[in-house]
Amino acid sequence: MMNKLLSANVVRLFKSKLFWISAGLMFLLGIWIQVNEYIQQKKYGYEHVEWPAGAFFAYAFLGCILIAVFCGMFVGTEYSDGTMRNKMIVGHKRAAIYAANFMICVLAGALITISYIVPALCTGAILYGEIGMGARELVVRMFGIWWTTTSVASLGVLISMLSQSKAVTAVLCSVGVCALLFAGMYVQSRLSEPEVYDSYMMMGENGEFVSMPAEPNPSYLRGVWRDIYEFFLDFLPGGQLIQLTGGTGDHVWVLYLYSTVIIGVSTGIGIGCFQRKDIK
Repeated sequence: MMNKLLSANVVRLFKSKLFWISAGLMFLLGIWIQVNEYIQQKKYGYEHVEWPAGAFFAYAFLGCILIAVFCGMFVGTEYSDGTMRNKMIVGHKRAAIYAANFMICVLAGALITISYIVPALCTGAILYGEIGMGARELVVRMFGIWWTTTSVASLGVLISMLSQSKAVTAVLCSVGVCALLFAGMYVQSRLSEPEVYDSYMMMGENGEFVSMPAEPNPSYLRGVWRDIYEFFLDFLPGGQLIQLTGGTGDHVWVLYLYSTVIIGVSTGIGIGCFQRKDIK
């Protein structure tokens, strides 16, 4: 029974215009970002043109937004065209329906990501040669971004399976993922506040320059508040992507763990609520 659900979902996936538009957008983005970075380095007269990791991993945030929108539209369509109800009428269990939809969204996320990675690697290899990092770090960061994207997909499926309005689902998924990403950026900006403002020169009333001493930054997070913000930087998908695109750091496995927690909890809650949901 699960095989039939997955097969039907795969057929729908490859017939989905949104999927092909998303994959095509990522494909073109993979080429354009690498070419644009190369042109900019040449324009400003860099003696040694390098392939920066930041240019390669620029897809991370857009990929999360695209998969969240895809989840909302793909699953939401099953309610609007009556497919969800028909699946239950023919005997498919609700848990299997939920799991099959989650799996196809994870597959879609992987394919959309690959649609960027392949042309980006090929274009970068032609223009630059070697990327500015080792193979192990490259794989670790790519897997981490995909796993974070999967956690976003699990939240998208949770929303999509519990809301029977396609329009509401699309809005909630889009706004929700953007809120999570911006929350991560905000947390990172607060943690980046300097502890002390450096000394500086300013012009006094008599027109002479006066040296101002260094002073503590009142916005700098200390103590338990800093610990809380650091936790949310690791836990929120936006914070995870900031760290994975900027560098893996020493605790990349913590990011993997938090994504796994999000996937497990959201899927568990989703299946439990969907079991009791009244399908109209």
